[in-house]
Amino acid sequence: MSASDRAREGEGEGIARAWVAHLRAGGTSTWREARQDGLSAQGAGGPGAVHATIADPAGDPLPGAAQLELVRRLNEECRRQGTFSDTARRALVDLALSRGAPGRGLADHPLDTGPGQSGETGSDEATGARPATGAGPAIGAPPVDPSAVPAGELARGGAGLLVEILLRQAALPSSAARTTPGGPDDRGTPGAQGGRAPRRPPTGRRPWGRRFQLAGAPATVDRARAELAAAGHHGGARPRRVVLLAPPLERGLGEVWAARVQAGAPVSWRDFAARWSRRDDLPPSADLAALAATWADLVGPGRVHVLFSPDTAGVAEILRLRRASSRAQRAVPGARASAARPSGALTPAGVQALARVNQVLTIRVPAEQRDLLRAQVRAALPPRGAGEGASAPALPGDRGWVLERAATTLEALRAGGYPVHGDPGSLSQLLTGRDRARGGDVVDAMVTALVTVVGAQPANEGG
Repeated sequence: MSASDRAREGEGEGIARAWVAHLRAGGTSTWREARQDGLSAQGAGGPGAVHATIADPAGDPLPGAAQLELVRRLNEECRRQGTFSDTARRALVDLALSRGAPGRGLADHPLDTGPGQSGETGSDEATGARPATGAGPAIGAPPVDPSAVPAGELARGGAGLLVEILLRQAALPSSAARTTPGGPDDRGTPGAQGGRAPRRPPTGRRPWGRRFQLAGAPATVDRARAELAAAGHHGGARPRRVVLLAPPLERGLGEVWAARVQAGAPVSWRDFAARWSRRDDLPPSADLAALAATWADLVGPGRVHVLFSPDTAGVAEILRLRRASSRAQRAVPGARASAARPSGALTPAGVQALARVNQVLTIRVPAEQRDLLRAQVRAALPPRGAGEGASAPALPGDRGWVLERAATTLEALRAGGYPVHGDPGSLSQLLTGRDRARGGDVVDAMVTALVTVVGAQPANEGG
């Protein structure tokens, strides 16, 4: 390395330390912007002013590229939410900069402070790594521009940070008094009722008058149950009719995965899909043929109805349910709103973020404490509104195996002689390209949860 290159390297490290100070103070400038501007003074709130007032210790090693990018995004989310003090934000940033990502993954990449042209980082466009400039072999992970750190690595670091924060909160004397929001587990049972079922609204009907049961894709079943319950209709333990709710198989598999993750499974969507693509069967609540056969043994095949592209109106028509009176609906405040989105429903990105958190919980937290922390994470993740789409993104890779399983399922249902409603061909409908997974969405969900959890702390605990 020439003397001029060493000088530029030292200058780059000085800019890097000023950028770190800028981030500690709440700044949101990217590393590329910082290099281009040289962190020159840009007014009271600019990075130059931050450099002039707060110096990052020159003797300390610079934080890694992933840590710095995560902090920058946290600052952006703090500004967007604006719900807690700068003291709490600084504590969050300090913790984030002091921690590496947990579990298996890429080695921590250092920040690329090397010489570039016209503010460019000189990083490889595909990998984000800057080629070595010295004569000897490079040692360790290559330096990168923080914006080039893979989204999965940012999510991994965010998951470790989130669990660390929750563990510190749980050690506080007032932790037991915190809200522990619930949601449906993978069986669709309430998660925030203290072990008791919610009170049923007064309907003026005998509860055994219309005994029925719903089965199938977890989120679809939960939504239909909630809407029917809001109208005063509840299933019974010994049903006379059973309705199997059959959304497109790909969507149903996503609902199974989302339910398992919310119950604690540390499995990613990609791994879940790969596992079932290698098997000849389907998850129990997505295996319509097996469900139909099981219920047929109990109530008879003529009373097992299969509803494709299900909605609550279709269920009510099959079961010949009358609308609940307006008086019964008024007896349950917010019934219609709660029925639109069952408690705990997450966006696909939120479910993937929760799967990341589950991986850390499995390693760091005793089994008996995981549900409490998981409920807090679930409540902090962005919810999925009514009609916002599937519980999971489109399946990765070749989806031919889904079409084969759908065809096999339809053959078994026809052979069973069950009453069929709707279009059986919808079982083979695939999600479109716009439903593909985006790693940046998962990082955004994780960052939202981090800032929400910190912002929810009482003021005297935030620092």
